[in-house]
Amino acid sequence: MQNTGNQYRLQKISEIQKQLEAEKEKRTQLGEKYKKRVKAVDAIDYILASSIVGLSILGIGLLTTIIAAPAVITTETITMAAECCSY
Repeated sequence: MQNTGNQYRLQKISEIQKQLEAEKEKRTQLGEKYKKRVKAVDAIDYILASSIVGLSILGIGLLTTIIAAPAVITTETITMAAECCSY
């Protein structure tokens, strides 16, 4: 009777190991599948961050000249939109 209990436990251990190996393989495949998408999102994030910095610098430069106030409003509006998209 004791041997049947040990055999049952060993069988369950083998089943669990197979399940874990299958899950590991599935996660590896999912990681490869979404790797390209993650790179694309990172690139878009970098572009948005760069545009935010550039437009902010442009806005500060335009603010030093009082004449370009309408351009500053437009530039800062675009900067705020880019900031909203980056989050």
